[in-house]
Amino acid sequence: MSVEASPGGTLVGSRVPTPGGFVISAAAARLVEQGTPENTRRNRRSRADLYAAWCREHGRIGTDPGALVDYTAALVARQHPAETITSYVATLLHLRAVSGHPVRPDERELVQRIINARSVQEATDPAGEGDALQVAECTRDNLRAMLATLDRSTVEGIRAALALTLAWYLGARGCEVPALALRDVSEVSAHYRDPATGRRVQRAGLLVLIRRSKTNPYGKTVDRVRLLAQDDETCPVAALRAWVGVLVDQGADTDGPLLRRVKAGRLSTAGRPPKDPRRAGGVQDRWMRNLIAAAAAAADLTRELTESERRLLSTRDEQRELAAAADAAERDAIRVRRRLARRALRRQLNRYAGHSMRRGQNRDQARRRIPQHITEQQLRYVPGSRAAARYRVDLVDWDLNPTIPTAS
Repeated sequence: MSVEASPGGTLVGSRVPTPGGFVISAAAARLVEQGTPENTRRNRRSRADLYAAWCREHGRIGTDPGALVDYTAALVARQHPAETITSYVATLLHLRAVSGHPVRPDERELVQRIINARSVQEATDPAGEGDALQVAECTRDNLRAMLATLDRSTVEGIRAALALTLAWYLGARGCEVPALALRDVSEVSAHYRDPATGRRVQRAGLLVLIRRSKTNPYGKTVDRVRLLAQDDETCPVAALRAWVGVLVDQGADTDGPLLRRVKAGRLSTAGRPPKDPRRAGGVQDRWMRNLIAAAAAAADLTRELTESERRLLSTRDEQRELAAAADAAERDAIRVRRRLARRALRRQLNRYAGHSMRRGQNRDQARRRIPQHITEQQLRYVPGSRAAARYRVDLVDWDLNPTIPTAS
């Protein structure tokens, strides 16, 4: 068992040595693991492994002064974006600190200067290689096209329609809709003032409880999101009613996941069991990502990759090429060449993934001139979020532009 994704935490009886050199109980170690989100643990392991591999390849000791500085420079040489390098370094700084080998302040300063230099390179690159890659925006019309590819007379189609409509109207992160329990989504009656007539109207709506998210990883609060029924095929209320009908017809347990596994038109628990046994029978994050990508492809929003493009994106193909390299310099050259080629390809492709729905809802609200602070609250961003601002069109609206000519 490991503690904070660091090596060396071998279980000894009922005690676990920590990277800092002291020992804690096995029960405490398990809670430490559970107290860190799985995505964070996975990222830390991956980044620690990459740093360890670089140190082995270059004959360095990871805790020696200067090693992290040279590794940061190596990431620049491999032409990683400054934002990526910052994330990698932040992880290594954390792991060094918890292992009892904190990075010296003067070394931190050198690392930051290198990252600043990389940021300048990106900002002044005429080819725009440093521009952030973003998934394609799923517009409301795109959502309609994706829904039109579904057979909503089948159990699979009914489930997919609910997943897609909830994801879009919630502006959900890829993990949020699969994590919903049936009890987290309830139909409510909404009363609001119609902006067109000024009259009070009543309409069906949904109250969705999101118990954990990227900004609330430990579930210390509950995000409550209201969605109104729509007048077209994208209506999440109608989609929920249809899916609940399926659950009732098949006698589903009412305290389980909202979206269930389906096999041959019947609810099923077949497949790989989830890490959390309470999620048995529910869909996983990968299912949601695959659904969005498949629906986008079926709606002709994306194109098929060529065989050479598949090889370029293949991790196995890259590993084979690296294994045949003569030395470290050639391996670094291969990594740089493939990374730049992958970025160039991805810049050309329409890629639909979990965040396509989030980006689409964000930009849809911007086009309808929903105030930024309302978008941040509805879509569960921290106030003043840079991520939220990145998805929106970062331009002053022409109607509000301060350079509109005025009479002299």
